[in-house]
Amino acid sequence: MTFYLDEVSAFAAECRFDDLPAPVVERTKLVIADCIGAIAGGSVEPEMSQLSSRLTAETPGGVSSVI
Repeated sequence: MTFYLDEVSAFAAECRFDDLPAPVVERTKLVIADCIGAIAGGSVEPEMSQLSSRLTAETPGGVSSVI
């Protein structure tokens, strides 16, 4: 018996960008752009500033990179 995760992971491992239909690629671009916009917009909310300040105070300093 094959588990569905085995099938999904095999598909993902073998899938190439050129195999994707153009509508899937275009929709994915829109979804990613929407996610980035939501993350950027939410990052300036007061709750996120408070969380960021608290986490920064609780962790040691160091070098960090952002992608």
